Amino acid sequence: MIRLGFFVAALVLLALSLQAATENSASGTLTVNGSSTELKHAYVDEGASDLIVVLTDKTVAQDDIPFGLNNLAAADKVRGIVFTISKETKELTPGLNAIYHPICEDQLGTIGNGVLTLSKFDNNEITGKISTPNENTFSKYTFSYDISFAVKMGEPKKAEPPSVEIQGANDPASKAYAAYYRALMSGDKNELRKYLSSEVFKEVD
Repeated sequence: MIRLGFFVAALVLLALSLQAATENSASGTLTVNGSSTELKHAYVDEGASDLIVVLTDKTVAQDDIPFGLNNLAAADKVRGIVFTISKETKELTPGLNAIYHPICEDQLGTIGNGVLTLSKFDNNEITGKISTPNENTFSKYTFSYDISFAVKMGEPKKAEPPSVEIQGANDPASKAYAAYYRALMSGDKNELRKYLSSEVFKEVD
């Protein structure tokens, strides 16, 4: 039973990783006053002349991108960095440029001497890296960061769960398996939680 549980967890992780590979992502560390946080999530808010990129440690509701981060950071529900890129120059530009961390009570209104390096910038995708060459000091705070990111332009499209049929049976167990398989293949963690034991789900989450 334990081996089966680990096999199921591995299968779930594979399905979720394949889905995540096609979505926005970040990879790197933000450090404030010696406290380091790994950032994993990336979002973009597109304006007429610029783009606001949001990199966070936890998922954030689209309605909170980018101006709802203050309250979330103050409540220690999210940590991250936000910066603005000019569409014309493809460089950092004045606008919303800030670090969000509970140590700062909510927002630190600077990203210091951050350097933006873009490897791709087109109508479909932006990929690159933002980092500080050295530790910065602002008021009573010190900070540094080194984060790679990839964001898709436009509203992300959610894949439709696959159609699943269990041949030869229409009993509750077969229906439950079909629902589990749909959740697995679509990467729906909340739905998967209904079908996995807490021990197995820990391996997934």
